[in-house]
Amino acid sequence: MKIRSGFVSNSSSSSFLLVFKKKPKSREDVQGYIWPNESRIEYPYNDNDEHESFAVSEAAESVWNAIKDQKPLKAKDIIGEFKCSHEIGYDRDVCRTWQEAELQRGIQAKKLSEEFRKKNKGKIVYRVEYSDNEGKFGCTMEHGEVFHNIEHVSFSLH
Repeated sequence: MKIRSGFVSNSSSSSFLLVFKKKPKSREDVQGYIWPNESRIEYPYNDNDEHESFAVSEAAESVWNAIKDQKPLKAKDIIGEFKCSHEIGYDRDVCRTWQEAELQRGIQAKKLSEEFRKKNKGKIVYRVEYSDNEGKFGCTMEHGEVFHNIEHVSFSLH
């Protein structure tokens, strides 16, 4: 048996599918679409005495850098995102093998992604990923509910 005696990380990461009504062409567009009336984003785990926050422009720059060279997601990409999600499970009473479980997860992912695509028909979807392993900024982007102003879905990638 191996025992780890050094630093053990319990970091997490999440991906987000962000839905835009039209294609952003700049950091300013991203900021206007996601944070039209905000200037700061609060770190979600501030203590009573600590009120750390980040400029919305910094968050917009981060999102812009993540999407500017991406092509908008296609249907197969969106299905893949849903299928990789840990939130999609399977019925252990029905699935007796790994293959049956994967088939059920695929069916469920397809259904959920079709609902997502139908709801967002004609809009543009991009994927971004953030981790609390990236310090307070990454933690804020992952856990701070920063995308509350636009349609989005998040997936835990633990």
